[in-house]
Amino acid sequence: MLTVHAHGDEGPHFPFEDVLVTTDGSEAATAAVEDGVDLASNFGSTLHGVSVIDSRSWRFARRSGSIREHLAEQAETAVETVDSAATDAGVDEVRAATPTGVPHRQILDYADEHGVDVIVMGTHGRAGLQRYLLGSVAGNVVRSSTVPVMTVRQMPDEG
Repeated sequence: MLTVHAHGDEGPHFPFEDVLVTTDGSEAATAAVEDGVDLASNFGSTLHGVSVIDSRSWRFARRSGSIREHLAEQAETAVETVDSAATDAGVDEVRAATPTGVPHRQILDYADEHGVDVIVMGTHGRAGLQRYLLGSVAGNVVRSSTVPVMTVRQMPDEG
């Protein structure tokens, strides 16, 4: 789904020159990575792969150093996956980042700082109490972004 907010007389910049795809390495992010890479490939865009290291994850942990290292390794692996997919698709310019902080804020800050034209991200499609308790990075980005946000929902396994 593509969400575009109206901001005065300014519309979205098209074609998209800078595509930001977010990933945490999860299955929900995989489809978003594929769609973001396809978008960048089709438009000849610069692809920005971003995986945020959530600083809230180790706030109260005794072994916060080892948790930070583990999360940093996961983030690096996630953006390497974006880079690999982009290379395979023939995307010429790829940038990777693994900022630390609150995920939705880091994504929005990165988009602003790098002049991103569209953000592509996966969503688990949680609803109700589960969404309330766990929060939604995608939901926060969609509500707050000044650029279009394409959310790709993880489809449940058919069984």
